[in-house]
Parts: sequence; C-alpha cells; structure tokens
Amino acid sequence: PTKLSTEDFYNLQAGDADLAIKYNLEVESFVTKQLGCDKVICVQSQVRNSGKVGEDGVQGYASGGPHTDSSAVSADAFALNTLKANNLNGSDYKRYCYLNL
Repeated sequence: PTKLSTEDFYNLQAGDADLAIKYNLEVESFVTKQLGCDKVICVQSQVRNSGKVGEDGVQGYASGGPHTDSSAVSADAFALNTLKANNLNGSDYKRYCYLNL
C-alpha cells in the first residue's frame, strides 16, 4: 500500500515534484526493507489508464502480449548511468536489481 491517493498519481504524472520526492522516498524505503538492499534509487513512475491516454503523461496498457522494458545490456547501461547521475561510484557496487513494481 502507498500513502498516495489515486489522484496523487495523476498529479505526479502532471509533474508535481513534491509528490515525486514523497513517492520515491516511500518506494525506496519499502524496497530497502523488503529486499535488504544497501542502496535503492527510484527512477520513474508511470500511470497506465486506457481511458486517460495522453492526459499529463498517462499511457495505455502494453498490448500484443508479454513484453520487456529493457534487455540485459540496456539495463546494465541504465544502471551505470543512474549511478553517475546520482554521483555514485559504480565500482562501489557489485550487483544491482532492475525492478518494476
């Protein structure tokens, strides 16, 4: 469960920076506790609602069957770029988990 309301998620997609910080901290805390991670970086959230496609960043549902958001190679590049963007040294970490919630 989250402390954010459904409306908060739509406002988050519309660019509410305070909600983004609040939600990212909530997700980071939850994942840290559940998985025992040393470091968690929440990078993005996405609201999907086929009835509101195009409204403030809301997207439809993936169609056409199962899909993946990235490959092993692009996930590695994404992880390294995320560390760099957060001023973290990639050599300080031996592994990572790319997780969609």
